[in-house]
Amino acid sequence: MSKEKREIVAIDLCWFLLIAYLSSITAYQSDDYMYMHFCNTERLNSNLSDILLSTYWDYINLNGRAVVNFFDHVFAWLPRIAFSVCNAIVYIAFVNLVYRFVLHGIDIAKERKPYLLCGLYFVLYFTIPSWFENLWIAGSIGYLWTNTIIIGFAYLYFQRINSLTVCGTKPLYTIGMLLLGILAGLSNESGSCTLIAALFCLVLWNCRERRKLCAEQWAGIIGAVLGFFVLMFAPSNFLRIENTISSTPQKTVFLYQLVRTLYYGMRYNLAQIGITLFFVILSKSRDRQWWSRDELWILFFALLNILAMAFSPGYAVRTVLFSTALCTIAWGRAVVRYVNLKMPEGGDARARRTSWKALYVAKALLVLLEIATGTLLHYTKGTDYDRRTVYCSFDDDLI
Repeated sequence: MSKEKREIVAIDLCWFLLIAYLSSITAYQSDDYMYMHFCNTERLNSNLSDILLSTYWDYINLNGRAVVNFFDHVFAWLPRIAFSVCNAIVYIAFVNLVYRFVLHGIDIAKERKPYLLCGLYFVLYFTIPSWFENLWIAGSIGYLWTNTIIIGFAYLYFQRINSLTVCGTKPLYTIGMLLLGILAGLSNESGSCTLIAALFCLVLWNCRERRKLCAEQWAGIIGAVLGFFVLMFAPSNFLRIENTISSTPQKTVFLYQLVRTLYYGMRYNLAQIGITLFFVILSKSRDRQWWSRDELWILFFALLNILAMAFSPGYAVRTVLFSTALCTIAWGRAVVRYVNLKMPEGGDARARRTSWKALYVAKALLVLLEIATGTLLHYTKGTDYDRRTVYCSFDDDLI
């Protein structure tokens, strides 16, 4: 194993242990307690049959996220260590998928790859809104896990956009893409809408370029559409619509939801959008129009993901996770392109690596300080680790 791969493994292992630890000390939230019980009654789930019946009840009465609800029930039933380990694995997969998206089609020196991965871990830690939501069962499975599936599924298509890879003909791979597409379509409402829009644009682009989609690509698209319809047309969604209709004119309600969605979405992502545009324009090349770059398409889908929440009566900040990941991919690709163009390896490369190390050490110290403070609050006041509350005084009522 090369030095760079060993460094990448070490970085992943450190974050794995960190996420597993934080997940283990995070208390069960109200939704977690609900998923412990059988069909929203006072009786606890005791076996797989109870979990399956509870999942069906959720689909009819709660929401259409059948896969999410199933795993919520499973991990609320299992010992907490099971969720802590699996959640850490998913978080590592999430960041590494963002890392692969950033690097796809861009050649950089091997020595720079560990620095990029380490930087992405810190960037996502500090930019994901309400990062605490990735540590409790229902919050993490509902968004971190599902968005990881969507990003992984989308990456399989992104790999082939600018490549001449010959399509495979293995039936198992086609079946696998169909099942993965169903999982991605059944993920969460805003992420699924964004995925369907991206796949629709992919089909149009292939028609324009007169390129044929492979059988497994069509299988994935069909699976995603099926999952989308199962998610969106669940009986529980129609019940929620009936319960949220008020006497206020619907145009006024939608306008409020649109403004609210744009405010929160842009509040957390506008800086990253600006960084992407800045570096895209700086590094534009003569043989390719700057407006046709992959980064701008990724920003377009991030904006669609933000706008999708305008149709939701409620709003949770954790829904911004997917658009934040997309924006991180976009500006990460733009910055890496610019660095490759303007700062090739050599010359003062050693000095630059030293400066990056100093920056990452400072960021690591800040992360450790926050986690140490959160851990102290956890054991002294019985609260969870949450960056929004670690600066309260001991006598404050933590929200």
